[in-house]
Amino acid sequence: LHSFPTRRSSDLETQVAKLLAKGHTLKEICEAMKIKHNTGRTHLKHIFAKTGVRRQHELVKLVLS
Repeated sequence: LHSFPTRRSSDLETQVAKLLAKGHTLKEICEAMKIKHNTGRTHLKHIFAKTGVRRQHELVKLVLS
């Protein structure tokens, strides 16, 4: 696995990943960031592609390591 955040990660992607690691749901994150759920899912898909993870719990483990 790659470390996170990567050099290619956007500030929004980094923020989404950190909030997921703090236990927030994607729905809560989208509401707090005032973005649409589909936009949040797109950020999450980009994070997965950049880090090589496939599931949110894998991303959380990566962020917390």
